[in-house]
Amino acid sequence: MVTRRVNLNSDKPANKADMARRSRIEDLKKANGRNERKLKFRKYLKIFILLAILGLMAYGGYLGYQRWERLQEFNQSKTINNPTAQVCDNILNPSCWGQALAPQLNQYNGKTGVLIVGLDTREDSGFAAGTMNTDSIMAAVYNHETKKTKLISLPRDLYVPYKINGSGPYYSKINAIYATGEARDDVDDGFDLLQSAVENILGEKIQYRVVIRLKGVEDAVDAIGGVEVDIPKHCKIQYPNDYPGQDGKPNTTWLYYEFQPGVQKLDGEHALVWSRFRHVINNDCIEMASDFSRAERQQQVLDAVKDKTLAMEGSTLDKAENYWNIFTSLSKNISANIGLEEIFAGLSLMNTADRDPVNIVLDPNFGGLNQIIYHPPTTETGGYQIRFKDDTMTALHNYLDLIDEYPKLYDENAKILIENRTGLYYKNGDLPIEFRDAVQGNELPLTTNQLTMITSAKDTKGSGFVIIDFSKGEKSGTAKYLADYFGAARVIENPETFGFTKTNYKEDIRVIVYPASATN
Repeated sequence: MVTRRVNLNSDKPANKADMARRSRIEDLKKANGRNERKLKFRKYLKIFILLAILGLMAYGGYLGYQRWERLQEFNQSKTINNPTAQVCDNILNPSCWGQALAPQLNQYNGKTGVLIVGLDTREDSGFAAGTMNTDSIMAAVYNHETKKTKLISLPRDLYVPYKINGSGPYYSKINAIYATGEARDDVDDGFDLLQSAVENILGEKIQYRVVIRLKGVEDAVDAIGGVEVDIPKHCKIQYPNDYPGQDGKPNTTWLYYEFQPGVQKLDGEHALVWSRFRHVINNDCIEMASDFSRAERQQQVLDAVKDKTLAMEGSTLDKAENYWNIFTSLSKNISANIGLEEIFAGLSLMNTADRDPVNIVLDPNFGGLNQIIYHPPTTETGGYQIRFKDDTMTALHNYLDLIDEYPKLYDENAKILIENRTGLYYKNGDLPIEFRDAVQGNELPLTTNQLTMITSAKDTKGSGFVIIDFSKGEKSGTAKYLADYFGAARVIENPETFGFTKTNYKEDIRVIVYPASATN
């Protein structure tokens, strides 16, 4: 048998058999090339997967070792105090997780602080560009003992002192501190400078911070399917068009929105507009154009997002995964030093924590009109500002401590009427006088315009103190406090049934002071 050698590189014409052979050989080469590439890809893929698995194992081992150490510390402290106590011997035992291995939030003096910053930059500019001003600044401070959270808004026009590397104080509006830090060579991070200033103002340590670009608010609300917000009044809004001619927006300077009163479901775009607007067209809601109203609306939207996310069904693990997925999907517009461990830790507190935060806006009404914060004449400042009356912040810190002690009194903001029906003048030492002095002396988180005292004709049909709650339960915390303070035997929660109606003072709660004993 003779084997014919075929020169595949020859330029001479080939017969049909040669051409067929060439074609088959070329096909085999191509197939071999594809197989080689596939083999190389699979090889690299296997290496990548192996590295990923090793990385996850290392991270998992690190977390496991941390939890094992916490388990040993827990068992050691438990047996020292009680040698016969049963120890946790299984790291997978849920009871051990609850006692020793539950994720923990960082805290200081029993509190955990989170700085929440809304950054005003253009969408395509990144965090270090655009106007560089912090559009909104809030701090959430959770008290691990009382289970309450203070949500504190610091208006952008708040003029504050701050230090840079120990020198100062320097002064500026708080919304410019971040930009100042970013512009200086001796400051590593503008947010560090802002965080330090907020800590000094509030007298609280901040452990975590979340930075949200404006687009991030819109995306976050859309990610959870919108939020429900109670609109108090009919409002026509004029809002700046940040991206004229982009994303379906008209090529105009302003956009116009209209909000109807009542509970409305808002998508991300409308939630962002509602929380930020400063220009109104109609007079029905002209008072909502203020920076203080703006801070309250931002808290309102944040509360709505919180309520929607907490309403998600599923196990703690399912919820943590959902929150983490939402958080990571918004990473382009949200920056935070919060990880999955902190999300688990926050979820573990949900069963015991009070889910309704105490909302605070640091404006001139806080702690009584112009008592802690005031608005100086613009002729002195060259523009609108609000300032602290005391740069040491002592009065502010004392009042925030009072809110920690009596959160319901502050949050419910009840109008209180004390009615004297004893037929006698009060004497020093009488409880109504002590209560008035406590309010006037800032010993309670109430302001003087919340309290009215009147005298009526002597009424001997009752005795002692009676608390009448006209709020239909909305100010029940204040009613309970007053009942305890005055030693009232009861709180009347259905006043109309007993013939009680509000006076012209439109009080939420009335304290009736009867003679010491009743007569028929």
